Amino acid sequence: MTVPPTALRMSPNPFRTEIHLLRVVANSTNRGKGYSVRHGMMEASGRVVLFTDADLSAPIEEADKLLAALADYDVAIGSRALNRSLISVRQSAFREYAGMIFNLIVRAILRLPFVDTQCGFKAFRREPCRVIFQQAAIERFGFDPELLYSRRHHGLRSVEIPVRWAIRGPQRSACCATACKCFWMFSSFEGTRCWPVSPLRNHRLREPPIEDTPCRFMIQST
Repeated sequence: MTVPPTALRMSPNPFRTEIHLLRVVANSTNRGKGYSVRHGMMEASGRVVLFTDADLSAPIEEADKLLAALADYDVAIGSRALNRSLISVRQSAFREYAGMIFNLIVRAILRLPFVDTQCGFKAFRREPCRVIFQQAAIERFGFDPELLYSRRHHGLRSVEIPVRWAIRGPQRSACCATACKCFWMFSSFEGTRCWPVSPLRNHRLREPPIEDTPCRFMIQST
């Protein structure tokens, strides 16, 4: 969720009276959604972390599906494509087909098994997944496939889960130049990027089941 800088100057935590466990994390400059997500994830505490689009295109109630899946998996990603009947308000035809084409190319380049890599609704077990955010480099469009590619190299178990989704307000699509830049970056991962085996892998296998603990909420500002 984006908080205007003026709101932060008026109060460093303007929603604290309503959500007592809320922390507001401010960015000094606008460095993109990927950077804000990484910043929030690195600052978060607790056993489980989740990020969602600020407009709540996927209703926050759908988080229960992802959190339940983390009892058996390290990463749970929401999907609009597994069951399109759950989409109540669709994007424009151009944006929808452009997204499908982008996703197909990304899956081919990175060999990802997921039908929807771009849905902004993903949950992680914080400790084993911390390494993929530490190594993330993409700060703007295209950061989701990088995270999913990285989790494979670190042996993190993942699952894709259909969620309800409805477009809310105006949407922006990445231009062709941005998409091509992403494809070029993705194609370089396999041959030139070094992904060491995570030292957390064995630790992850010894972790007890997730307990019911209070969640910490976080707002990133740009």
